[in-house]
Order: sequence, then structure tokens, then C-alpha cells
Amino acid sequence: MEEAFTAELICIVDTLDRGLLVTRKGDGGRALPPLRLMHWAKAAFEKRYLRQYR
Repeated sequence: MEEAFTAELICIVDTLDRGLLVTRKGDGGRALPPLRLMHWAKAAFEKRYLRQYR
């Protein structure tokens, strides 16, 4: 039994004062408008993620 590989992407593009959430799965994609909340969400995620390497 073989299963097909499905590429997925979820990221936040940070513009230093706002963030743009981009998602892609299969043939479709979606991008939310730039929001200040996404900038703060990415900053919080980076702080939490990088804590283990500092």
C-alpha cells in the first residue's frame, strides 16, 4: 500500500511591525492580511523555541 506525499507549509512572515500568516496545502494556499498580532505571536514563538539553544 502506497500513500501520496502532501506538502504542507505554515509560516509567519515578519515585517518587524506586522506579521503575515501564510498556509499552503496541496494545490491551495491562503494568506491573511498583515496583523500586529502575528508579529507578536512570531516573537513569542521564537523566544520560546530559541530558549533551549541559549
